[in-house]
Amino acid sequence: MPDGPARVNLAGGPRVVTDVQSPPQTGNGGRHRRGKRRLWLRLLLWTSGALVFVLVAAALMGFFTYRHYDARIHRIPHVLKPSDPHIVEPTRQLNADNFLLIGSDTREGKDAGYESSTGQVVGARSDTTILAHLSPDGGKATLVSFPRDSWVHVPACAEAGGKIHPPYTGMFNSAYALGGPACTVALVQALTGIEVTHYAEVDFVGFRNMVSALDGVPVCSPTAVYDSESGLRLHKGEQVITGAQALAYVRARYGLGNGSDLGRIKRQQQFLASIVRVATSSKTLFDPGKLKKFLDAATASLTLDSGTHLKDLYSLAKTLEHLDPAHTNFYTAPIANPDYTPPGYVDGGRVLLDTAKGKLLWTQIIDDSASVTVVGSGSSARTVTPTATTPPAATSSPTGAPAPNGSGKPSASGRPTRSALVAAPTPNFNAATHNCTL
Repeated sequence: MPDGPARVNLAGGPRVVTDVQSPPQTGNGGRHRRGKRRLWLRLLLWTSGALVFVLVAAALMGFFTYRHYDARIHRIPHVLKPSDPHIVEPTRQLNADNFLLIGSDTREGKDAGYESSTGQVVGARSDTTILAHLSPDGGKATLVSFPRDSWVHVPACAEAGGKIHPPYTGMFNSAYALGGPACTVALVQALTGIEVTHYAEVDFVGFRNMVSALDGVPVCSPTAVYDSESGLRLHKGEQVITGAQALAYVRARYGLGNGSDLGRIKRQQQFLASIVRVATSSKTLFDPGKLKKFLDAATASLTLDSGTHLKDLYSLAKTLEHLDPAHTNFYTAPIANPDYTPPGYVDGGRVLLDTAKGKLLWTQIIDDSASVTVVGSGSSARTVTPTATTPPAATSSPTGAPAPNGSGKPSASGRPTRSALVAAPTPNFNAATHNCTL
C-alpha cells in the first residue's frame, strides 16, 4: 500500500483526501487502554464493597456492643408511678423526660468500708438525689438537688416488692431507707408534682470506679484543703482528682466551704458537670480503651428502672455536655429554714423546704421556663431574675402537698396564683457565671 494520503479521481482532476478515518487499532495500545479501564472499574467496585462492609460491620459491632453493655445493667421493676395522683397536669408532661438520679449510700457489702467505723446505722440510704428535667426538644436541662436532711411528709407508697408503707413525716433520705427507689420516686412526685419517667442509681464503688476509668476529673479549689475525717487533700487551684479522692470530695461536709449539706450539694453538681464534660469529650469517645473502661465501670454499678436504657442516659449526657445557661441550670430545692427543729425534737439541723418558692420552681420546670437571663458574658456576666412580688406568709409545716397560693386555699388548677409568685429561684451555678468557688 503506497504511503501518503489517498488520492481520489474526481471531475476536475485528482484531489488529496486527508480525513479518511483509519481502521481501528488492534495492537497492544488498545488492549492496554481497555485493560486500564477494567482495572479502575474493578478497584472502584472492590473499594465500594469494602466500604459498605466496613460500615455494616461497624454498625453491627456498635449494635452488639450497645446490646452487651445495656444487658449488663441491673434493673428493677415497678419503680415508676405514672398513675400517681400527685402528678400535676400529667398530659402537659407527656413529652418531657425527667430522670431521678440517686447516689446510694448502702454501707453494706461492697460499700461497707467507707463508713464502717462511724457508728451510723448500716443500711441503704440516698446520699445524693437530683431530679433532672429534659425539655421535650432535648435542648435544655434543669437539675434540682434535694437536701438529704430535708424534713418532709413522705406519702404512702408501695415499694418494688409490693409492700405498702403508710405515710409519715421524717428526713428525705429515710424514704429510700424504708421503701427503696419506689418510695423515693413517690416522695419526689409528691413534693414537686413532676412525673419521674426514668430512674438511675449509682453506688459508692461504682462512682469511684467511673472517675478512675476517666483518669480523673478536674476540680477547682479556691483554698488548700485537708479533711482528716475523709482523707481528702486538695491544693489551691485547678487539679485532677481520681477514685477515692473524688468520692471524698463529693461526700465531705467538713473542711470544705461552710461545712453544710447545702455547700456539699453545689459541689456535687459542679463535679457532675465535670464528669459529663470528660465522659463526652473526644479524648474519651475516641479512645477505645478508656471508653471501654468507663462503660465497664458504669454498667457494672448502675441500677435503672425496667424501661430505661443506655440511649436514654446518653440523651441526658449530651444535653448536659454543653453547660451553657441557655441549656443547663442547677438548682437546690428552695429552702425556708436550713437549721429547722421539728416539733417534739430538741436538736435542729434539719432543712425545711420553702413550699411557695418550690411550687414556683416546679411550675416553671413543667412549663420549661425554669431558666435565668444572662446579661454580658464571661467574667462580666450576671443573671437577671423576674421581679419579685409580695411573698405569702412562710409555712412551717412540711406537708409535701402543693404550696399555698396566698389565700390559704389551693387554686383550682393546682398552679400558684399571682400572690404566690415570690422571687424566682436562681440556679446554684451556670456556665456563664460559674467560677472557682466551693
